[in-house]
Amino acid sequence: HEATTCHPFPQHTHTLSSSSKPSLTSPFTSFFVTPSSLALPHPSLPSPTMETTNPQTPSTTQIQQRVDADPWDVDAWNLLFSQANQLPFPTAKSIYERLITHFPPAGAFWRLYAERLTKHASNDHSAVIALYERAVKHAPTSIELWHSYNAYVTTMLSSPGVKADADAI
Repeated sequence: HEATTCHPFPQHTHTLSSSSKPSLTSPFTSFFVTPSSLALPHPSLPSPTMETTNPQTPSTTQIQQRVDADPWDVDAWNLLFSQANQLPFPTAKSIYERLITHFPPAGAFWRLYAERLTKHASNDHSAVIALYERAVKHAPTSIELWHSYNAYVTTMLSSPGVKADADAI
């Protein structure tokens, strides 16, 4: 008798060239955005930590065009996210909404968006709670998101004059 090996998943081999992408049908292909991957710049773009006044730094519009051209260019999304964190909140809000629409289970995006909203609308507890509620529905396994939500609620409940908002929770 010849020994046979049973594999629970089909075997997939990916050869990546500069113009190819891995198959999204592979059971081994997954996409996770982690805080550590948020800092990875695309090789063709300057580091997101560079000054925004540097003439070599791509504009937010240029990065959005790159994302439009390839919606799965994770490096461009990370750079866009990094730039959104440096913009005034009203301008950044549309970028955050675009990110969470494209990557709903990415708890890091939700968390940082909610924390920016908290700073921008410090007295609008209902808006912050509504955003956290949306976030935990889409990223229920994000420990960092739940930690941030819990910290916000704890801080809010300990603040004087928020009894009415606390009853809504």
